[in-house]
Amino acid sequence: MDYMYIVSKHDKWKRFDEFIFETCCYTDQANRLSLHKEHIFNISHLATIIGKLEVYLKDRGDVEQAHYACKWFEKEFEELGYSLRLFRRWLAEKREQEAPF
Repeated sequence: MDYMYIVSKHDKWKRFDEFIFETCCYTDQANRLSLHKEHIFNISHLATIIGKLEVYLKDRGDVEQAHYACKWFEKEFEELGYSLRLFRRWLAEKREQEAPF
């Protein structure tokens, strides 16, 4: 597995919590943002996987384990009810918005 490919995935996936907040948050009558408890637990679980991925990449330099962590993240993301396809589309839109003209 290519080290830079995994680093690229890691850099993109670190924004998964922003995606969940934007797609799953709602405002109540007082215009406060709210997020269901299940999404909070999901963010915590996925952040743990991203943390392990960082350890494999940055501390250990273990590309093989980092690759398995990537697969684990993808599997868990989908099983928790989020769509990788929609996440990738959201990332592409964000990059377009943030790109300097």
